[in-house]
Amino acid sequence: MHTHVLNTRHGEGTGLKGLPEERAITLGNYIIEHDATVRQAAKEFNISKSTVHTEVIN
Repeated sequence: MHTHVLNTRHGEGTGLKGLPEERAITLGNYIIEHDATVRQAAKEFNISKSTVHTEVIN
């Protein structure tokens, strides 16, 4: 379970927390480490697919 910058759906479940740069790094790392799709990352962090795209691209 991820705990340093975010709350996952398995934890408190309110999505990503922290600075935009930290959120982007957290999402990017999750996607790479788990060979995850945008859909899988969105589900894991309880956020929308659009939010995943926005956080990682910006």
